[in-house]
Amino acid sequence: MREALALRSPRPQDFVMLSANAHLVATFLLNIFAFLTAVGMFFMKSNNYAGALAAFVAAALISLVGWRTLARDQSVRMFGLIICIGGLLALAAMIGSGQFLGVSFFADPTVQNGSLMMAIYFMISAMFFGSDQYAKGSWGPEWAKKMIARQANSPWMSALTFLGSMIFVSGTWIILYRLTDSMAAPLALAGVQLLVVGYCFVQYRKALAAKSQPAA
Repeated sequence: MREALALRSPRPQDFVMLSANAHLVATFLLNIFAFLTAVGMFFMKSNNYAGALAAFVAAALISLVGWRTLARDQSVRMFGLIICIGGLLALAAMIGSGQFLGVSFFADPTVQNGSLMMAIYFMISAMFFGSDQYAKGSWGPEWAKKMIARQANSPWMSALTFLGSMIFVSGTWIILYRLTDSMAAPLALAGVQLLVVGYCFVQYRKALAAKSQPAA
């Protein structure tokens, strides 16, 4: 999305909002990638090779979208939309199977709540990839954009925003715990996801710093 940021978002608040959205969506997708990789490794250890293959394929696709979004590559936008809709439908199937079909694994209220949080962010990500208004950074009234952009520009407020995105992947810890019946696995996953959040936040601050520098 480098060209989009340079050509489509001439106003500072538009660039800040587009950059914040892109980095937060990338953070979420890369955290899902970390979860699917952990699930694939568990399935391999359990000799469930079909499950491991499905988890690794999904992880690879989501990883591709996450890294390219972090690099602000506009060409991945349509693929990202398809991936996010697929993730949303998969989570809807999980929630429905637990609530209406009585599948015991997914019927647990904590799994249901965690799956709902992930589904919400997959929906937000699909809106980001699928809407021209989000891609151009031109959505919303000016006063709202200026207020949100001011918060996104603040190092402390933006850091809290990125850290708060961990709430939307908290369901991955619950699912991994129920799969492995061990606290070590979800704790390790949470640690990796926290590192992902920190890395994406640093990239976001670098993008803002680079934009604020005068052109040579």
